[in-house]
Amino acid sequence: MGKQQLIDHLQEASSDGRLTIYMYQKWQKIHGGATVVELLEMYGSWSNVLRLAGLEQQTPRFTKKEMIQMLREAAKEHDSFNSADYRKWAMTNDAPTLTEVVIQFGSWKVALIEANLKSIISFDQKCEIIQSLLDANEELHPLTSTAYAKWAKQNQRPSITKVVRRFGSWSQALDEIGISTRELFTEKQMMDALHEADEHLTALSPWGYEVWQKEKGNRPTLKDIQQMFGSFDVAVREMRQTANEVEGDEKMRVVLCTGDHWSSTLVYQAIRDLGVTHVIMEDGPTPTHVNTWKELLTQSYISFLTPIMRRFSRERIAELQSRYAFCDDSIPEQRMTRVVSLQDKKAEHTIRHLQPDVIIMYEVAEMNERLLQEMNCPILTITPSMAVGQREAYWGFHNHTSRKEVRLCQWTKKGWTPLTSEVIYTGGTDNFSTFPYIYLATSLPMLQKHLQIGPQEDTERRKKVQA
Repeated sequence: MGKQQLIDHLQEASSDGRLTIYMYQKWQKIHGGATVVELLEMYGSWSNVLRLAGLEQQTPRFTKKEMIQMLREAAKEHDSFNSADYRKWAMTNDAPTLTEVVIQFGSWKVALIEANLKSIISFDQKCEIIQSLLDANEELHPLTSTAYAKWAKQNQRPSITKVVRRFGSWSQALDEIGISTRELFTEKQMMDALHEADEHLTALSPWGYEVWQKEKGNRPTLKDIQQMFGSFDVAVREMRQTANEVEGDEKMRVVLCTGDHWSSTLVYQAIRDLGVTHVIMEDGPTPTHVNTWKELLTQSYISFLTPIMRRFSRERIAELQSRYAFCDDSIPEQRMTRVVSLQDKKAEHTIRHLQPDVIIMYEVAEMNERLLQEMNCPILTITPSMAVGQREAYWGFHNHTSRKEVRLCQWTKKGWTPLTSEVIYTGGTDNFSTFPYIYLATSLPMLQKHLQIGPQEDTERRKKVQA
């Protein structure tokens, strides 16, 4: 077949200047001519075939070869290369956007494979997979991954595993061939969806986003986000960093005062993106004052048995950690000031120097009452309804099950005043080693919500008084 005849065939098969592999395959079955596999073998890629036919309007502004070269250049400048790194690099260089790369290759993972930044799958295998998908689409209605898996096994074709490994996902494989009608989202639309979900969800986790997306509809799926950014965590970090850059100086300055308790990191990670600029940490956990022999025996019992109970409660703790999406990453040292006590001069000087909009106290001794009265900002704490700290609360709740509450309190001239409270629900297998997780899962959403709304109202009120 001559070159001009082939061009005529391609232009005749196109519709409004658009021609996918699937569209041409349907036309070829009726009118004859070169097959899809023959075209791919002759010209290397479908983009080259479209360029030959003069269908330039549907080709990207960068060729596949140029994209691969730029991916390799960007990778050289990063020790660990992911979609977020490339997105930032592309903004400062004349390079394809992350969206263009994903559209060209089908997914970020496949783009890395094509650029030899991950293991390469041969071109012949790609042609075989494409032909198998086209053949399956003729026989299976609808063409689902489950139906294809059975069909491929019966007809000795490439397995569903090979398809997903080559294209990144089943839906991306159908998209590249032109079979799928699934809506494609840009990176900005994905960022907007994540931001919207973050405002509605207590904790933005993959599972929580997936449930929210199914309820809302017409939003990028979890798989869409993972394919665009490489992972859900990377996408969330990019969304929050972008939001912080937009908000700039309008963001609150929150100081977290805490003891050196293992759960302090969970609190910090839960509220860090709400404006936590500094952490003042006492050396050691909050001291426990013992007044009677009974209290001494209780504290000794807890100290001795806690490691053992944690060992026997590993499954329950893992369940709570996954359900409530706790993050136990360490607090950055550059954001931390260590003090002997929250009542010493160093702590007071640090707090005054930081000029916070909000102070949060967690599992820490109270600061000097004079400083409490002088600070012109909200001072918040989360505390059980029947005790000063978590350790005492477990035993109080165990004996008085009708009063199991955790409160969010604010300091006033009359002392600590409750703002809101929530009931704590424990299961039959819970003990004092699992209680802190349930305690935080109940109290942190209250604190997060108040940081988003309450302090802003307090700040506006103070500005009016000063004016």
